[in-house]
Amino acid sequence: MSHKSEKIIKVAALTVSFLSVTAQVVLFNYDSTYGRKYREITVKVDSLQTGNLILSQKIASYSAMATIAQKAEILGLKPVSEVVSLARPQPVADIGKTL
Repeated sequence: MSHKSEKIIKVAALTVSFLSVTAQVVLFNYDSTYGRKYREITVKVDSLQTGNLILSQKIASYSAMATIAQKAEILGLKPVSEVVSLARPQPVADIGKTL
């Protein structure tokens, strides 16, 4: 081989090596950047799912009958223990006239 062809091969090898290293750095940077963004999005999704679960439990708790009964008692409402009617009771014999 001539001196000129050896020089061309060395320059070509260095150029290919430099381009390979540059491409590897660019691809690594690209991959790490999008990997970080993926992790951030995953953390946000997990946080939102946890928040939704907590809110669902609170909704179930607030709508539970025990909670409603407590709130009614705080407002002064009391359970009905007897039926109150504004109509006068009629004797059994008079019921036929009202039907």
